Amino acid sequence: MRGKKTLIVGLCLILVVSGIASAPGLGKSTSDEGDEKSIVEKGISPICVDNGSQDDVDLYDNRVVWADSRNDEDDSFSQSKDIYTYDFETESERPLSTLSHNEYSPQIYEDTVIWLCSNASYEDQVMKKNLGGPTENISIIPGKSESDPQIGEKYAAWYFIKGSYPDTEYKLVLYRRSTGKAEVKNLSFGFPYDFEISDNRIAWVTFEGEDISESWRLHIYNASTGEFDKQMALSSSEICLEDNSLTYVDSSPTEGDTIKELNLVTWEERKLIDLDSPVNDLHRADDILVWADERNDEGDSIFANNTDIYIYDIDDQIEAQITSNKEKQEKPVISQDRIIWVDERNGNKDIYSYDLDSDVNSNGVVDYKEGEDESSSDSEGNANSFISWWIIPIPIIIAISVILLIVWKKRSSNKNEQKEKRSPPPPPPPN
Repeated sequence: MRGKKTLIVGLCLILVVSGIASAPGLGKSTSDEGDEKSIVEKGISPICVDNGSQDDVDLYDNRVVWADSRNDEDDSFSQSKDIYTYDFETESERPLSTLSHNEYSPQIYEDTVIWLCSNASYEDQVMKKNLGGPTENISIIPGKSESDPQIGEKYAAWYFIKGSYPDTEYKLVLYRRSTGKAEVKNLSFGFPYDFEISDNRIAWVTFEGEDISESWRLHIYNASTGEFDKQMALSSSEICLEDNSLTYVDSSPTEGDTIKELNLVTWEERKLIDLDSPVNDLHRADDILVWADERNDEGDSIFANNTDIYIYDIDDQIEAQITSNKEKQEKPVISQDRIIWVDERNGNKDIYSYDLDSDVNSNGVVDYKEGEDESSSDSEGNANSFISWWIIPIPIIIAISVILLIVWKKRSSNKNEQKEKRSPPPPPPPN
């Protein structure tokens, strides 16, 4: 009887220990700095961590472009940068343009890249290059500095500065990709913030007043009609134009930021998410928003020293923190299911990425959706985890059980033999 009890207790102990050892999250270190909140920091990967500064990043499908100062031998504050590109499909990096002057602010659409290049007179000119083709100067205003080029399916757009302060004017330039022709539109406006382009529309924000929380104005220009589709007051300069929607930040100095959406067909507005902290570098692809968030910054400076990358899934109404490093992560861009950003965790500006599709947990769920519904995920997740605990160590359990069974049978056999030896001889038969 004691042997049977020993066997049962031994098997129970094996099951418990095996289950605990294979339980998700147990037996693993949780001491990684900054991982208290984020569940996906582990899913990020470096794209470029070369010497110098990698900045002004943009992304289209599998292709990344950025401005890179690795070849700059001047120690002055004003760095000379070149344009580099990285292809996720081939996992290869190469220089796209290494002219002798400073090159920066690259933008990419399909296989065409545009950027700014400062000439010998420190005037910024717009350059264009089809991947694999020659570099072209597509500026049309000699002697004028042009700024903030953007590129879309039909048009590229930028602006140039006319006059000098305080009589400065800004003029819109439209470049039709199908004809390769650029023209200046008869529009004058104040300094444009967050210049954006999508399809036939170009959008920007100007500052027109003294109160920084009440003096922003949105302009949505339609290149097909030559008219403004919309002009309205905003409380911040953060906008993102994509297809038939414009996403923007409604900022309150006391109540935090709210991200809203303006439908460019019905012109109806809807609130997407309330936030308690300032939103920077807002970007959108389909129903995923991404931005740099200041909520974890503990510094006293007016400028945040620690911003992290956050996303919001509009369809599933899930907010998730992508990075949690104590240094600054900023300027995120999303295309399809990949996010890239500028990252200062190594002491200078590098480029890192996160793939929403490839980073899944043991149940096949994208990591940022783990907290989608705590009540259901706790029950379903625990049930699935419970099953997985026992599936993994089954061969070990069977092997040890067989060994214990053999030992138990051998001990039982030895005990029977000992009993037979200790048993008294039968009494002699009566006479």
